[in-house]
Amino acid sequence: MNTNGNVVVKLKVGDTESDELSFSVEDIIELNVVEDIYDFCMSGNITFYDRTGWTELIEHVGGIYPLVIMWKNEDEEFVKKMFSIYHTEPIIEESQLETAITKQKWYFLEPTFSSFTTKRYSKSWGEEESASTIFEDIFKNFIGYESTSKFVYNETPNEKFDNFSMLNWTPAESIKWLKERCSGSSSKMAGYLFFNNSLGSNFVTLPYLFEQEKAKNKREEKNTYVFGSSNDNLNRIFGWWVDPPKKIDEQYLGGGISYGYDFDGKSIKEQRFLYTDFFKNNDTGNALKTYGSAQVSTFSNIGNWKPPVFLECEPDINKIKNIYNSKFLCKYFTENTANITVRGSATRYAGMVIDISWKSAVAEFKNNKMMEGLWIVKSITHQFIPTGVKPAFRQLLVCMKPGYNNMEVGKNYVLSKDSSSNSNTTVLKT
Repeated sequence: MNTNGNVVVKLKVGDTESDELSFSVEDIIELNVVEDIYDFCMSGNITFYDRTGWTELIEHVGGIYPLVIMWKNEDEEFVKKMFSIYHTEPIIEESQLETAITKQKWYFLEPTFSSFTTKRYSKSWGEEESASTIFEDIFKNFIGYESTSKFVYNETPNEKFDNFSMLNWTPAESIKWLKERCSGSSSKMAGYLFFNNSLGSNFVTLPYLFEQEKAKNKREEKNTYVFGSSNDNLNRIFGWWVDPPKKIDEQYLGGGISYGYDFDGKSIKEQRFLYTDFFKNNDTGNALKTYGSAQVSTFSNIGNWKPPVFLECEPDINKIKNIYNSKFLCKYFTENTANITVRGSATRYAGMVIDISWKSAVAEFKNNKMMEGLWIVKSITHQFIPTGVKPAFRQLLVCMKPGYNNMEVGKNYVLSKDSSSNSNTTVLKT
């Protein structure tokens, strides 16, 4: 499918080796493909006019026929992904002619979704088995990856497990349970993600992904994303909105008490956490590195007088720390997000780092010193609307920034280990 002379999208149903296309530009109303670093699989939907009877075929085989989607912009290399159709909306008849034309919408997911969520296994591993061995076994033998060489990022976990057992668990349940208890050998921090993007599979901690993509961004000298309406820059932002931090989320980030149980010693394990712990090296984990020269956190001191209590069935105090840290990191990183719309490109992917030159609301400042700088792309929605919309191929990027840069006016809220969770006082450094 060629639209507006610069966007190419191809869709095929069934045989992936066939060159015959199943959809034409006139048939497709809208196509969305979503990749997200917080999701195991890519997903999407397509709305189209069925002029060739594909609706009848898909309904007949129960909605499991493969759908191959390929996209690119101008002279770029094709991104090619295969999906399975998991749900179809009610068919709407659009014509009263002798040969009916129907409107249909399909929802699709990657084929590995079934391996993650519908198949259950029972298996155990021996004493002091490394987490990397268990993960590799699950990825290769239960999900279907031939080897870990298919991973774009594959950070080895530090932890070992005694007699870990999958007791009629799905691979998704097993991976979630394990990755929350692990820290990365490179980042030394918790916050593991397992996701697929347009480049391949990734098993990596969130802090490590930030640092690697930051280095890649600097090495390849990516173009800055800019605002404006007069140029045709591929990285021109023509639509945006920002989701600022929410006060209501303090209850999830202000701290907590985690309890585990030592089955051998018959004793309670307790670990207390403060919001400020994540910005200085301490006994609960390594410091979180935020973007921005001032290392300004998203919140000021939000230590909680009555922190929530978490009951973990876990005897290892280090794994108790990893569980809390993992939940904190994944939540904290989504507290400050920017949603930008740009012209589509096959070179973008979920997990990449981009540089945004953010405009200031105050004309004399020109740039917003608090918001500009590096952001990591949490998710990308590849959207194709062949008719009536320009550009026909666009992308919605949901970006995260785990800390502020310097502010033009006032003082920066820089958390230190001296900040107390039992006080409303915030340590200010300028």
